[in-house]
Amino acid sequence: MRKKILILLAILLVFTSLIGISYANWLFTEKQKDFNTLGSKCFEVTMTKETEAITISKAYPITDEEGLKQTGYTFSIKNTCDTYASYDVELENMEVEGKRLAEKYVKVSLNDSTPEVLTFYEEKEPTLEEADSSFKLTSGSLASEEEVSYTLKLWMDEETPAIEETMNALFSSKISIEAGYIKEEQRENTMSLEKKSQTEAMNNIGEVFEFRGLSEKYNIIEYSMDKTHWTSIENPSKEVVIDQMYEENGHQKFYIKDEMGNIEEIEIEVTKVDKEKPQIKIEAVEGQEKVDLTIQLQENYELSGYQITTTKEEPTEWIEIEGTNQEISYTITENKTYYIWVKDKVGNISVEEYTPNVIDNKAPSLEIENVLTTWGRKDRIKIKATDDITGIKGISISEKVSEFNWEEIETVLEYETEKEITKNGTYYIWIKDVIGNVYNTSIEVNKIDHEGPILSNLQNPTNGNWTNQDFSITFTINEEQSGFDYCEYSYDNQSFTKSMGVIKNGIFTTENLTVQGEKTVYWHCYDKLGNQSNTLNTLVKIDKTAPNIQSISNYYQILGNQNYLISGYESDAGAAGEWTTSSNDPQLDFINVARYKNIKGVYVELASL
Repeated sequence: MRKKILILLAILLVFTSLIGISYANWLFTEKQKDFNTLGSKCFEVTMTKETEAITISKAYPITDEEGLKQTGYTFSIKNTCDTYASYDVELENMEVEGKRLAEKYVKVSLNDSTPEVLTFYEEKEPTLEEADSSFKLTSGSLASEEEVSYTLKLWMDEETPAIEETMNALFSSKISIEAGYIKEEQRENTMSLEKKSQTEAMNNIGEVFEFRGLSEKYNIIEYSMDKTHWTSIENPSKEVVIDQMYEENGHQKFYIKDEMGNIEEIEIEVTKVDKEKPQIKIEAVEGQEKVDLTIQLQENYELSGYQITTTKEEPTEWIEIEGTNQEISYTITENKTYYIWVKDKVGNISVEEYTPNVIDNKAPSLEIENVLTTWGRKDRIKIKATDDITGIKGISISEKVSEFNWEEIETVLEYETEKEITKNGTYYIWIKDVIGNVYNTSIEVNKIDHEGPILSNLQNPTNGNWTNQDFSITFTINEEQSGFDYCEYSYDNQSFTKSMGVIKNGIFTTENLTVQGEKTVYWHCYDKLGNQSNTLNTLVKIDKTAPNIQSISNYYQILGNQNYLISGYESDAGAAGEWTTSSNDPQLDFINVARYKNIKGVYVELASL
């Protein structure tokens, strides 16, 4: 005798399209709020709703992993009768107005079982008038006062395509329970259960056992590993073969159940599973130049290989080892993160990190540059040294590559300074850290100018002779560094005046000299940094003053300059005329004769003594 109990809960899943989203929201409508207690005169089955509703957190198809994380709908079935009861749990799909979402797009999990689409389950004849399909989710049996709980989770399959038939579609279903009772004397059955390990070698996945169940009268319908969570057999039979994997070593049990609720069990011992990773213990002896590691490797089963890398990627090549214990020595010479890997025979892998902090075999880094970019009297070298391990300890600057002038500095990770340079040349800069690692580089200093222009090849057009005409002189200026600026002249070599002369193609031409008499003129010049040149000088003789004739009759009167005597005169003020001379005078030496006009308008001729 069986009794059908229906309509515990109705769940309405509605898809409503959203703009810009391929899929739509899942909406849930509860159709029942109270307990259902239906029964007959000899037994009673109670189904109790314990949570508000199934909730789905996404508004689009989701993965199985996400679906299993949802809060499902939990209900309980309890046999309150004094006889044995069997039951089936079915999900009946309702007709809807408009488009209905096909069952093949709805994922189902009962008690967090492996998710399957609804069409995976056995299809049954619907019992509700408004249902057009029904699928058996599970079945079971209960002794008197025995109770079982289920949690149902539904979601839209991740593989649901964005096509017309899935958009704006509806899905509505109801849970129904079919239950019945069985007389005790009818339940009797003889069953046997045998086991056999199918796993030959130790591994880190699990040991598979083959269970063979035999039943004399009734079909075997379910199996379990804990007698609480039962799995339906796809094709119930009086003889079944079930393969089951156990992931942990130890004593385990296996159960089978026939359709009358009779249970047979067998005990097994799982021995071929090793999921325990090898152990790694690292001891380090640290120095400033290296670190010596002693690595202890230990495994309960058997070691297979090890490797040491500087990346976190699992090695593709391993150094082979054997046994359950190994000691490895390894020397580190760089400040990097090292990864120590070890694996056992079944493939369990362990990794440990080690990062030294004191190894310093790397020279400091050094940056240098000239401050002076144009000509100047001195330069500065900007120096920046960095050592992020032990720190900067000393600096040396020298004009010879192998000559050191170490300056000790307070240990710092970053050192900056400027050094003044007063002459051109190649300078070698060395930097060292605390350990003694050194780095050097060089820099050219070629913009310092301490030398004035070089003057040469002075040209005096009078060659030091007397003249009554203004004239200029020239000389060569050689200035190859900061550049020529200006020249000065002096008649006494003490008080100098800036010259208004000009320079062209390295030749300086002075302004006309207007000095009266015999003078020595001195010249020097300057470059743009104020460096003075050597001094040149030359003798100039310029006389533009006429004789002062007090008595024309006195031909020998000494005039103005004692080097001259009147040698003749002419009363005519013109340039031509008859000269009256004293050329008969033996005392006169007629050389360098020049004519001058006196203040009275009389022309005289002078002769030098």
